[in-house]
Amino acid sequence: MKTRMFFALMILFFINTLIFADDITITECMKLLGGTWVNNEYHDMGKWGKKVLNENGISDDYFEVSGSKPSMKAQIIINELWTNNEGNIWFKSNVYDGGYFEGAEANIFELNKISNSGTVWEFMFSYHDYPTKIYAETYFYRIYYPQE
Repeated sequence: MKTRMFFALMILFFINTLIFADDITITECMKLLGGTWVNNEYHDMGKWGKKVLNENGISDDYFEVSGSKPSMKAQIIINELWTNNEGNIWFKSNVYDGGYFEGAEANIFELNKISNSGTVWEFMFSYHDYPTKIYAETYFYRIYYPQE
C-alpha cells in the first residue's frame, strides 16, 4: 500500500513539474524585457525605432535607433502571463502613454510574445480590447530585437 501511494505521489509530482516547469513570473518577464529593443525599419510616431524598457515597466521610445532623446515615455503593465508548449512567453499588457503620470488617458491593450530564444519581441495592440492573435500583416503589429 505504501509503495502504491509513493508511486502515485511521484507520478503527480512528475506531471506537476511538466505542466508548470516553464512558468515565468511577471518580475522575471520584466527582467527579460528590460533593455534596449530595436527595429531599423521603424522611424516614426507609433513605430518607434528604439524602445528602452526598465524592469519597472517604464519605456522610453525613440523615433530612430540612433536617437538620444526619447520621443515618448510610457508605462507597461503586465496583466496576464503564460508560456506555450514551444517555450514562447505570451502576455497581455496595458500601455499608458505618458506613463509617468498616474491616470494617463491613452490606454493601449497589447498581446505580446517573446520568442523562446529571447531574441524576438512581437506584439499587436488595440485601443479597444486585447487582440486575440498576432497578425504580422496589420498596422497594429510590431516586432523588435535586442540591440547588439
